[in-house]
This record gives sequence, C-alpha cells and structure tokens, in this order.
Amino acid sequence: MTSPTRRDALLGAAAGLAGWPAAAAASTALEGRTIYSESVQLAGGDPSGRRFVVLRLCQYPEAGLAWLWAAALVDGRFALFVDNEAPWSGAPSVREGADKAVYAGTARGAKLDFERSGLRERPTAASARFEGSHGRGRFTVLARFEPATGFSGLLPGRSEQFGRVRAQVQIGGRSIEIEGPGQWHEQPQTTPRFVTPFVYASLWGQDTFATLLQSPEGSGGYIIRPTGVTRFDRAGFTPPGPTRTMQASGPEGTTQMTLDEVRSYRLGVYRETWRGAFVRTTLDGAPMVGFANTFPAGYRP
Repeated sequence: MTSPTRRDALLGAAAGLAGWPAAAAASTALEGRTIYSESVQLAGGDPSGRRFVVLRLCQYPEAGLAWLWAAALVDGRFALFVDNEAPWSGAPSVREGADKAVYAGTARGAKLDFERSGLRERPTAASARFEGSHGRGRFTVLARFEPATGFSGLLPGRSEQFGRVRAQVQIGGRSIEIEGPGQWHEQPQTTPRFVTPFVYASLWGQDTFATLLQSPEGSGGYIIRPTGVTRFDRAGFTPPGPTRTMQASGPEGTTQMTLDEVRSYRLGVYRETWRGAFVRTTLDGAPMVGFANTFPAGYRP
C-alpha cells in the first residue's frame, strides 16, 4: 500500500475543476530542527504563460532524507510528483569554492539530478533531469539553464540566478519543449526550513527579472533590468487567488504588479500546506512569467 506521505498526481485541466490536486504530506521528523540541508531548484516558463516547469531537491545528508518535487504545466495538462521521505545517502553536494556541484535523489523509481558548472555565486551553466512515472505513463523533464545576470540572491547564503531555460517535458507520452526565461537557485543552510510564514515570488521576462518576499520576519526584493537593479525594503501581497496584487517600495520608489494565476497546486510540508502557483504578469509593458508561492497556504499577510 502506498504511504500517504508519498504520492504523485497527474491531473488535466478538467480534473482541476473538482478541487485541489492530490499532494503529499511531509514527514515531521525534521520540523524545526537545526540541521544542515541543501536545496537546489531549476524553474522556467515560456513567455506565453502556458507552459511551466519547476524541479526542486532538498537533501539532508545527516538525516539520510531528501525531498523531491517536480511540477509541470503544458498547454493545460498538469503533472506533479512529490516525495518528502525519499531515503538519501551521500556526502553534501555544496563545497565552498568548488566550480562544480552535482545533486542526486531517488524515490519510488523516480530520479532527480542537478548539475551546476561554475562557482555557486556565479554559475556558468546548470541542468536538471527528472524521470518518473504515473498512472497514465511517463513524466520526465530534461532542462538546461544559461545565466543572463550576475546578481546573486536576496537572502544570506542563497544563490539566485536568472537566465534562459530550455526544457523537454514528457507527460503521458506527449513530448513538449519549453523555452523561455527562468531561474536557478541553491541554498545550503543549517537553520530550520519552513518555520516562518512567507509569500515568495520569482518573476522572469525577456531581460527583466524580479524576486519579491513578504514574511513576518522581513520583506523586500529587487527587480533586475538591463539598466540596473532596483531594490525594495518592503513588499506586500494580497491573499492568494485567481488574481493577486503585489506592491513593493523602497528608496527608489514603488512598484505594483497584478499577478494572474495560471495554475495553483498544494502539497504538504510538515503539519502545514504549501501553496504553489504558476503566474503571469506585466512590468514596464512587457510580459513576465514565474511563480508565487505561499506558506502556509492559509497565510494572510
């Protein structure tokens, strides 16, 4: 019998009308623990806002545990794989000053691998591969990332890069290519994960990118344009829904955006529910795509 903490779901647009997609609830063994962990993610979307992909691995070397997340939306077809209790054994992937890193996780016949070339703060290239299965067939992703900016992160220790993503996604026997802007990030830390509520948005355009964060412990963000970086020391979001508004302000002025949800989904993290959403918006008259994630799902800033 499949454990309730390990499920994958493949849902078409029609299935989504019945309610939230099925998702996995996380083990509580690591909740609130001060323990070393490494998180890596590659995400991207096409400029039309119809195709998205996000792959994430969080590994706990000392605990022998890893979280594997893979989600894709392709022309109305949605695929989600989650395993928050994947057995993991191996040395840490992050080494300070190393110009290469390899991450790898395996769960229930699924594999999720990442590779980065160049320093963590300034990668020269990165890639990710996911191979899994579901009731209707294979769910696979092969993605490559090429950085376009040298800006590195909003939070201490977090390396966050923006650039171009090209991904080949297979859902139920259909293979589709996603090409457009995207994000790569790595974040090793010893502090507990998912203990503070937050709204976190990552937005990508042709040559403009943004990170925005709201949390009780602080908020802010930045927008990267060809002309430079605009920083914010405050950011706020309206509650999640089909449309939500974001307003950010700082010494250089105020920016407001309306985020339109293309697809939202939920999965369990400890005793709470994490809510993810693929979104699209415009900034300076140009389209942007990305995601806006809320934890816990009921968090109302």
